[in-house]
Amino acid sequence: SVKNRMIQYDVARFQTINIPYLKRLIREMARFKLNQLMLYMEDDFKYAKYPFTGKPGTFTPESAHELAQYGKKYHVEVVPQLEALGHGTALLSHPEFADLRENGNDWVFDTSNPRTWQVLDDMIGELTKAFDGTKYIHLGCDEFEEGFGKYPKCKEQIEKIGWGGLYAQHVTKLNDMSKKYNRKMIIWAAHGGRGDVTEYDLTIKYADMLPKDIVVMEWNYDPLPDYPTVQKIQEAGFSQVWVAPGVMGYAMINPDNGVSFGSIRNFTRFGVEKKSDGVCACTWELGYGSQLENHLYGLIYSGYCSWNSNAWGEDAYQRAFAQHWFGLTNNDPTSLRKLFHMENMKKSAPIQWANGAGAAWIYWTHFAN
Repeated sequence: SVKNRMIQYDVARFQTINIPYLKRLIREMARFKLNQLMLYMEDDFKYAKYPFTGKPGTFTPESAHELAQYGKKYHVEVVPQLEALGHGTALLSHPEFADLRENGNDWVFDTSNPRTWQVLDDMIGELTKAFDGTKYIHLGCDEFEEGFGKYPKCKEQIEKIGWGGLYAQHVTKLNDMSKKYNRKMIIWAAHGGRGDVTEYDLTIKYADMLPKDIVVMEWNYDPLPDYPTVQKIQEAGFSQVWVAPGVMGYAMINPDNGVSFGSIRNFTRFGVEKKSDGVCACTWELGYGSQLENHLYGLIYSGYCSWNSNAWGEDAYQRAFAQHWFGLTNNDPTSLRKLFHMENMKKSAPIQWANGAGAAWIYWTHFAN
């Protein structure tokens, strides 16, 4: 089996924190051999030092610690994720953090501002204290490129060490902070190609300048025959490379489980072949009617694949899921496929599930006008 069998719950978009529900999720994860729950957070923790943070109904230090302790009982690590470079809008929109915005852009932290590093140090310290049941912390570091290096002081640094050097400097500082709090840092592989940054695979390109004792999480949500960047990241010398497939349910009530199963199956298999230390099945943007509950079918399939690297068959999984989730004892998975695999429906069939984001777009774009 893969050692680190993780799922990611995107709590940052349209979610409130319900501790009893998360405890139930932990119990179900333990049943299905998943041992890490990563929480994707933006403004989703009420930091004691910054009491204006945290949207309504979010984590407090007390509730986070309660959940982490509960996870220990079921051998499930609860891993916090803080977006500490890009994806900063939710936090940096607070007027108290206006000076931390890169050149006024609330998407990116200003790496040249000393206060940025004081705030991030405080936040990492509070998160590691609250989520004390894991040795890991994820600090984001992808999709930052469009607004990075624009501030005059950042440009001065770029003239000396280059754009990639500034990126590597930021990651290195975050890694040092993680070590300060006895955590191993995870980052997303930075793919690039955003805004005026036309280069791709930035983590690979600038690997020589990056610390090697971190976990690089390569993400790809497509069912491809191979994933060559995994081996390239490994060959660059990083100590651990984890693979991150996804359950494709962006703002959809019912995820596209055809694509999801292909992504999970193929990427997990490739990761096992390349001796990856971890698999993280991701969820994203649970809004407009999308909900975690409808993603569990795909997330549990990730546990099925990563627990037994020889088990990929969907029929066998569907029979096992029907039995253990619904208590169905017959051997026919047809009804399960009809329920969860809407991609197999004929185009002429009645619509059973709606894409909530699409419906919202039609409403607000056309009806409102």
